Amino acid sequence: MDFLPLPEGVESHWPVPDLGGPDFDNKGFEGFDERQGWNLAALLKGDVKGSRKDWPEVASALLKEGRITTTSTEDEVNLATVGAFFQTWFFFGTWQEVLARPILRSEGSVESGTLLGHSRNTMHLTASNLYKEFLRRQRELQQDLKRATQIVLHSRRAQSILQDLDRACDEHSLEFFPMTVHLALCALLQDLEANISVWHADSIPKTSVAWLRCDPLEQKMVFEDGWCPVMVHRVSSAIGIGGQYYMNLLSDFQDNLAHEGCNKASACVASNIDEENYVVRHQPDYCLCQPTGCEHGTADCACHHLEMPDLSSLGVFDNGGFPLVQIENDKIKVVPYRPGVRFAAISHVWSDGMGNPKSNSLPICQLRFIQDRVTGLTGNEDTLFWIDALCVPMQKSLKKLAILRMATTYGAASHVLVFSGELLRRKLPPSPEEAFMSILCSKWTGRLWTIQEAALAKNIFFVFADKTIPYLFVEQVLNTVNANTDNTSGLIRTRAAIAVMASTMGDILIKRETFPIIGFMEALRYRSTSRPLDVTICASSLLGTDLKAVLDAPHDRKMQTFWSCQSKVPVSVLWSYGPRLNVDGFRWAPSDFFHPETDFTVSDPEHPAGRPGASGLYFQGVLAIMLDKVPFPTNELSYSRSNLPSSSQSYVFHAPRRFEEPVDMKSSWTGSWTLGVLAVLLPSKGSQNEEEEQPVLYARHISKVLIQTEASWLERNATLATVADASDTSASDRETPGCVNVEAFFELDRTQAWCVG
Repeated sequence: MDFLPLPEGVESHWPVPDLGGPDFDNKGFEGFDERQGWNLAALLKGDVKGSRKDWPEVASALLKEGRITTTSTEDEVNLATVGAFFQTWFFFGTWQEVLARPILRSEGSVESGTLLGHSRNTMHLTASNLYKEFLRRQRELQQDLKRATQIVLHSRRAQSILQDLDRACDEHSLEFFPMTVHLALCALLQDLEANISVWHADSIPKTSVAWLRCDPLEQKMVFEDGWCPVMVHRVSSAIGIGGQYYMNLLSDFQDNLAHEGCNKASACVASNIDEENYVVRHQPDYCLCQPTGCEHGTADCACHHLEMPDLSSLGVFDNGGFPLVQIENDKIKVVPYRPGVRFAAISHVWSDGMGNPKSNSLPICQLRFIQDRVTGLTGNEDTLFWIDALCVPMQKSLKKLAILRMATTYGAASHVLVFSGELLRRKLPPSPEEAFMSILCSKWTGRLWTIQEAALAKNIFFVFADKTIPYLFVEQVLNTVNANTDNTSGLIRTRAAIAVMASTMGDILIKRETFPIIGFMEALRYRSTSRPLDVTICASSLLGTDLKAVLDAPHDRKMQTFWSCQSKVPVSVLWSYGPRLNVDGFRWAPSDFFHPETDFTVSDPEHPAGRPGASGLYFQGVLAIMLDKVPFPTNELSYSRSNLPSSSQSYVFHAPRRFEEPVDMKSSWTGSWTLGVLAVLLPSKGSQNEEEEQPVLYARHISKVLIQTEASWLERNATLATVADASDTSASDRETPGCVNVEAFFELDRTQAWCVG
């Protein structure tokens, strides 16, 4: 792991033991398994004993080397041998491919002294010098695209084998080597490929191979070290295994929150607040009663709250204005915003205690702290600032005005300061990678409203305990991406900077998409909020749709109102598997943007668009096949079979095992299934509107439908029957799947008009 950088205060990397075994023969990565007498196919099936024919000789050699004892079991001998083989093949074989020269074991292995509880000296792997040579050859590899491509293809081949090996270990409960060995191999392969890809920009072919994972590391981080599973998954997706490892070394960065309810497939909910039990926190270093050791929870605390005056009488919202504040002599001075007035806007996470859901007030110490940081950044003691806890009134009518003008507020601010508890507790790290990882792993990047606050800001600044850095610093580092002065990997620095940039680019994501709402959904990934329907307000503001209509709508109609205000949506919403509104005219519309299965992302700019209307979603451009006289679907044991047009195969269509039948679906069933683009169940219903220019096919309900060839269906059911035979259930008690042949079908071309409601 010593080719990766270390965070400040961490003295050394996790040691990676050298598992020994025969040296690499330096005849190339490909074929080393066969040259060493291994049957790779058997290993990848979990058949360790059948993977070679000379196990007695192997055991004798291991005993002579002292890597096993006379008391070692046969399984221990086998697993140790396999682990040593794979480590040698993947580590030393990779370096021979990359550096195009023979690699001696002494170049990648050093004596480590006592390691992992062993009393004798042992050896561990080192990639430091080999990696430095790789970096020195950057210019050479940039000029030789053929060789660079070969290195990337090697990396992908090796990663593919490791994936298969990992799968076999899971399926057969095997463990060939310690977590650190797996971690080091994965991180090295990812890093080498990433560097080559950066050096050759768009010249290296892209890959669809999923990034490697290290499940033991993830489990350690989540269950032992207290990291949020969402953040662990996010860092893995954005930076890779090396980023996860670096993240885990930030031992002083824990948020000390309970993450049991966080699902890595969606978002962190540990920062969601309970407004009834919300605690407004003090800033001890600025608190009036700090010398007395006051805990701030008592009525006699000298550091009392400062409350905003009644804004309804000050006219601060007149002429498109909004309130700004300044702290003078521990008093709040209110100034109305007018075009040209310079001020700072505060972006913060409410779970850090800088909000107040019950009144427009904050403790004096909080306000002193904010004013001090604002003044320190601008150099002007008279600088005004805006913070929602004070400047969004409790009074309902004024609150709506403040929310309507929030986009203007953040867009007009000369500075937007990010206050996040994890950053405020740490001094600014000396290295860019640690600074970026700190920002990326902060709660601030996982909240709904910070999408808007960052997207609309002219200048963002991240506040650490001792210093404040501008967002511009991120761009500066990315512009010098190839500068590497310490001979360690720059992958973490580069990808962490890109991830931080992505978390602040909601407006760019929205503007670049054919369907702006897809850009918003992309920006929403990994984020959460204490009030889920706030997503309709934030989205309306960023998408430029009717925010006032959403604010005026009753709570239970905000999502419906949001969708009705969209001028176009991608037809891909029909194939989103998340929950939908159960309202006539909106049964096509997703009801929960935070649900992990609410996904309707499309990359094709020619994807058909739908138009929300009074009766439902109107659209064209979908190829479809209609099956007629189909029985009402109940569960996966009842299915329909048909030969589709232009196909000689017979296909089976059935509802998933957990088919959720809409309340009034059966009463409106007409016996038609319409299959378009992906599997969708559309029971037809409706009548032609006189205003419509062409015949429209109506559909009332949408549901997931599973489609597979009849051959694969029968094979699957035969497997299920075998499993059932092995149980206590007698064959006579099992239900035989029923089948209905559907002979009536016809194609519908892209010109067909639809309305799904």
